[in-house]
Amino acid sequence: YAELYEMNVVFQINLLSLGGLYGSAEQAIAEKLIQQGWVGAVGSDLHQAAQYRYIHRALQNPSIQLLGELPLLNHTILLADKA
Repeated sequence: YAELYEMNVVFQINLLSLGGLYGSAEQAIAEKLIQQGWVGAVGSDLHQAAQYRYIHRALQNPSIQLLGELPLLNHTILLADKA
């Protein structure tokens, strides 16, 4: 991850990973990237109402506070006009 970060790769955290949906290893990686300050964007892969509990868990994760302090790029994403 350090090598990719040095190459200016932007890491995106999936909130479902931070909430534990994909397993403890994936959650630990998400937490480590946040702790290193390497996260540039946040998203989710939410497709079912049953997955909301993982968003809730992510919001209870202590790393979420650190994530909120990072200079995320989400606000720079523009949606294309579909008209």
